[in-house]
Amino acid sequence: MKKGDLTKKQIIQTAKKEFFEKGYINTKMNQITKSLNIQPSWITYHFKSKDNLAAEIFRELFEKIDARIHESNIIITDALQFHFVRIRLMYRIILRDENTSHFFYELNKKKATILATKPLVDEMYRKIIEAYHITVTEQEFLIIRGIDSSGRMDFFEKYLNNEFHIPLDDAVTILEGVVPRLLGLKQENIDSMILSSIRIANAIHIDDIHLLK
Repeated sequence: MKKGDLTKKQIIQTAKKEFFEKGYINTKMNQITKSLNIQPSWITYHFKSKDNLAAEIFRELFEKIDARIHESNIIITDALQFHFVRIRLMYRIILRDENTSHFFYELNKKKATILATKPLVDEMYRKIIEAYHITVTEQEFLIIRGIDSSGRMDFFEKYLNNEFHIPLDDAVTILEGVVPRLLGLKQENIDSMILSSIRIANAIHIDDIHLLK
């Protein structure tokens, strides 16, 4: 491993620890540099901001989830179904302990979740559009995703404040049905894939996968 790669990995691991213990808002970039005894420029070389650092942590989580799905030997050939399973597992991991839930709440409240997760989710939706031969302009896609992102942030702010009392799986079912419906997919196909995603997600072991540990 190159020195630069090692430094980047150390920065990410230290940031995860700081985020877990102090939350998103109270974690400062200079705390990370002090913990690692490195120059501030070493962090900004790899990550321009705290938001970029959080985005990399989410990218790593998606990679771990994707790898675990493939390791499970459960065959998922449909892009929509894969997306539902992936997102369902992501929320289960993020919201299963108090510290990580608090980090996600703060990230969401500052609207930093858009930067952290949107590119990854956009990529998956584009694969769904391609797989289902959906005709949608770039502007239409951006509008649909904008509606989805804003509604999702509003939901989780209320959900994590206990304003909504609904099981997480039910919440994900509602949230993940929005974009496919706006893209024009058939209702019965969406419902079928959403229901099957619960069964598949239940069969995949994720106890050892964490966002911030």
